Amino acid sequence: MKVKYMLALLAFLAISGRAESFEEVKEKISHCQARLGEQLSEVERGEIHYQLAQAYFSDQEIDRAFRHFLRALKMAPRQENSRMGEEEQKLFDEAIDLYENQTGGNPVKSAEIMIERFEELALAHEEYLHLNMLIGVAYANLGKYELFFDKFYRSYPSLSETFLVAKTEGILYLRLSQHGKTPEERHALEEEAFRSLDLALEKNPGDSNLYKVLIFFAKEENNDQLLLSYLEKMVKSDVPIPRGDIYLYVREAVALGKVKLGQEIIDRASTLYEYSRAITAAQEYLNQHKG
Repeated sequence: MKVKYMLALLAFLAISGRAESFEEVKEKISHCQARLGEQLSEVERGEIHYQLAQAYFSDQEIDRAFRHFLRALKMAPRQENSRMGEEEQKLFDEAIDLYENQTGGNPVKSAEIMIERFEELALAHEEYLHLNMLIGVAYANLGKYELFFDKFYRSYPSLSETFLVAKTEGILYLRLSQHGKTPEERHALEEEAFRSLDLALEKNPGDSNLYKVLIFFAKEENNDQLLLSYLEKMVKSDVPIPRGDIYLYVREAVALGKVKLGQEIIDRASTLYEYSRAITAAQEYLNQHKG
């Protein structure tokens, strides 16, 4: 379940420009790997890892592409966080609202709408780093990896401390943790993931989609204490809960023996939706477990 959910969250790529041949891709990988053995600055190494991310994606080795992309981000130069001008702020606020309040809880649908509304403006204004990074995440949710890599990497130096960076890095680490070769490797990647995702949650406690990621993985790890903490924080932070998640969260609260928390989730959802079959079903389920 969690692998399918991760793919839905962060699907990535589309090839731009002339497609490289199989031999050209292999040659590029070999050349970049050889260059990593040279005496290089960290920034230069980061650029090579970025090229390797693109090359491995072209070679259909997605996990290797993500590994090198994450290394490239770690080695990218850091600049002072970019501030938005009035016009970009207005556009970004509209786009981030669409991103955070995904259509029917569907990240692919919201990405399609975001691209339709904001892609042309983002392409026309490369200086709008926040908007371009968000468009990059939308590309990711549509499976357009190379476009994601480009937008995200270009904006990263000036936006490395933002919640969007922390969340995206966390999701990439989570994906990689599913394919780790050893328990130790998987554990290390999961730790990196949760460190980034908790930081993202700290920076933006109103992101309902992020809670869903964390709740799923806390459940997969059989960590009831962590699962409960996310449910409680979600209610306390007054996070807008998508209709499709209401029953899920109520069921999890009941499984933890927290019927009162389940009712708080329903009450919160009831303030968002005048009528919802999901709320009715959740309330009926909860009533069966009230003492």
